[in-house]
Amino acid sequence: MRIGLFLVLYIFSAPHALAYVPVLVEQESLSDITQISDSTLAQGFFGTLDSFPHTYEIHASEPFTLYTNIRTPDLSSNTNTVSGIIIKEEKRGVSEITRMHAVDALWETVYDSLTGGSYREGATFEKELEPGVYRIEVHTPDNAEKYVLMVGKRDDMTLGYFTLLERLMDVQRFNERSAFFIVLSPYVYIPLNIILGGIGGICWYKRRYKIKK
Repeated sequence: MRIGLFLVLYIFSAPHALAYVPVLVEQESLSDITQISDSTLAQGFFGTLDSFPHTYEIHASEPFTLYTNIRTPDLSSNTNTVSGIIIKEEKRGVSEITRMHAVDALWETVYDSLTGGSYREGATFEKELEPGVYRIEVHTPDNAEKYVLMVGKRDDMTLGYFTLLERLMDVQRFNERSAFFIVLSPYVYIPLNIILGGIGGICWYKRRYKIKK
């Protein structure tokens, strides 16, 4: 019982500093909108543009700091052309908050410890905003590319462990890799090492005990 409790605590505490909630996004038409219920929670929205932009919506009842960053998987097929635009709904029409231009980004390769994969980092936006309804549109010139929209900075893994593992396997497939690469995530290799180390320790102890006996 104590060992089981230790494993649970270790799994959720050791990798905690790099946690964000991965979300696989599917939008089937131009009118589809993905709601972001908590824009301060660190989340990564993994989507594939297929002939039209993707839209996200935030309803804020009080002032908040919006952090967004656009990434793409480090694939040869990606062209570093993913841009974004953030708007706010007004009583009459909308007002533009910012444009996140792909051409202004360096698209440097970064390693994501949570998923064990490499991404190219595009435009970033961070600003305190007043209450209201905001929309984030992600697009490319031909709207045909994979992207990751990072939102929020609050590190709080809200997914259950096995749900997280399923999401991480989906992310591997999104990145066009075998689901086996899930072992590169600390949420997998840390508990795996603990289990293998525990088994090795038990085998060593039993062998040593038998020899002495």
